[in-house]
Amino acid sequence: MEDANMEKITEKPLIYGKLAEIMRNLNAIKKEKSGPGYKFRGIDDIYNALHAHFATAGVIITSEVLDNQREERSTKSGSLMLYVVLTVKFTYWAEDGSFMSCVVVGEAMDMSDKATQKAMSNALKYALMQTFLIPTDDAKNSTAEVELKQVKSTAVPQEILQKIQSLKSVEELQKLYHSYPQYKENKVFLEALKIQKSVLLQA
Repeated sequence: MEDANMEKITEKPLIYGKLAEIMRNLNAIKKEKSGPGYKFRGIDDIYNALHAHFATAGVIITSEVLDNQREERSTKSGSLMLYVVLTVKFTYWAEDGSFMSCVVVGEAMDMSDKATQKAMSNALKYALMQTFLIPTDDAKNSTAEVELKQVKSTAVPQEILQKIQSLKSVEELQKLYHSYPQYKENKVFLEALKIQKSVLLQA
C-alpha cells in the first residue's frame, strides 16, 4: 500500500504539460472588433481560438465566484445602471485530476440584467489571455522587427542585412542564402534570415 501511495504522489501531474501544449499550439488572436476609438478581442474570439485546443488536450475549466460586489449608479439621463465587480477563481483540470487555478477580477455595467454575465465574461477573457499570453499579430511583427535590428553587425555588410529585410518570400530567402556562401556559418547572417522568415510566415 505504501509503495502504491508513493507512486501516486511522485507521479507527474498532467495539467502543467497540458497547459503548455495549449500555449504552444495557439496562434495570435487579432484585435478586429471596434470600440469607440480602439480595437479589441472579444470573449467570442477567445472561445473560438481556444475551444479546439482545450478539447484536444483534454482540459476543462471551472469557475468559482469568491466575491460579488453590486452597486446601483445613476446615468446622466437619470436611468439606473447596475455596476458589478466579481472576484472569480478559474481552475484548469486535466483528466488525472491535477489542476491549476488563477484568480482575476471582472467588472461590468448594464442597465438591464446582464451586468453579472458581462463581468463573468470579462473575468474569463482576461484569465485566458494572461494564462496563455495570447499575442496579437501586431505584437509578433513588432517583436520580429526589433530583433532584426538587434542582429545588425559590422561582421555582415549593412546592405546585405537590409536586403534580407526587404525580401518578400521564403524562396527569395533561400536564393539569397545560397548567393553568399562566405556567410553560411555567420551567426548574424543566419539569425537575420531566420527572423525575416518568421515575419513572412506571419504575414
